[in-house]
Amino acid sequence: MKTTAYITALAATVIVSAALVSAGEKTQTFPAKRGGTLEVRVEGGSVTVKGWEKDEVTVRAQCIDEEQLEGVTFSEGGGKVLVEFRARQHNVEDMHFEASVPSSFNVQIWTAGGELDLPGPLTGTLRGETAGGEVTLGKLGGKIRFSTAGGSIKAADISGDLEVRTAGGDIDVKSVTGTAELSTAGGRIKVDNAARTLKAETAGGEIEIGKVGGDLKASTAGGSISVGSIQGETSLNTAGGAIAIAQGTGRLAATTSAGDIRLKEFSGAANLRTAAGDIAATLDPAVGESSSMSTSAGSIRLTVPATAKASILARARGWGDEEAAQISSDFPMTRPEKDRAEITLNGGGHRIMLETTVGSIAVLKGK
Repeated sequence: MKTTAYITALAATVIVSAALVSAGEKTQTFPAKRGGTLEVRVEGGSVTVKGWEKDEVTVRAQCIDEEQLEGVTFSEGGGKVLVEFRARQHNVEDMHFEASVPSSFNVQIWTAGGELDLPGPLTGTLRGETAGGEVTLGKLGGKIRFSTAGGSIKAADISGDLEVRTAGGDIDVKSVTGTAELSTAGGRIKVDNAARTLKAETAGGEIEIGKVGGDLKASTAGGSISVGSIQGETSLNTAGGAIAIAQGTGRLAATTSAGDIRLKEFSGAANLRTAAGDIAATLDPAVGESSSMSTSAGSIRLTVPATAKASILARARGWGDEEAAQISSDFPMTRPEKDRAEITLNGGGHRIMLETTVGSIAVLKGK
């Protein structure tokens, strides 16, 4: 009876072991101190790194084909945990690597093809690169830099500096407290809140920005740009699309080759230029600064406060079309002509140049 029971138990153990092996999984745990480093270098497969409050690192490799596990190695030394994978076969799409590390830890990831996911919470120097896959970033802090050769990038809650690049995909950032540099060769960029300096570039897509607490530079080779709130030094440029700013302060330069420019409420200096489109701006001019608004084919509508100190020069050429060349103003005009007028508000001050080649100009009195 004892022999039979022993054989039965042994058989059960073998069955369980076979199930674990057939699942194609390898796991190992290392003791670790905060401030250490996890380095992942794999020839394919997705990678997930989570933060926890334990002083240890647990790494796991999972795949359908257990033969691939022969190419997976885990090692530790000098405060670094290293995960490596050399592919034994070409098909590595199902490979997945997962690690749990102390919440204050450095991470370096490279994969030849797969998604990167860091949900957090995690703070440190966090870097990752994939040759093809999406990048998802959660609650992270420190210095964050990630790139993908083909996929979208999403970042939720970044407490620190953020630099992300993709060669083909959208970029979506909810919040970043440090400086942010975002670049995509073909996709849309959306940022809800950037507390400091923001640089956003796309070779083909729209740019939508909520609030920026510092300087802003945004450019697209083809798409519209919209901004909710800005302050500081702002530069917006699109080769084809409209530009819209809800409110802001500081210095603004906005240029589009084809599209309207809308500046709803701005205090400071604004230089707006479109090659083909209308300009509508409400401007409270800053003392000692200058502004300009020009379009080659469109009208200009400028609203300024009645108490503003400004010297406005308006030119509407019209190209022989008397109706198109009209200049109108709620304020008295000095030496008004059909295509030229000067407007001096409260003794003069902030210089504003308004110019259209084909279109009209209107200067309106605001509150």
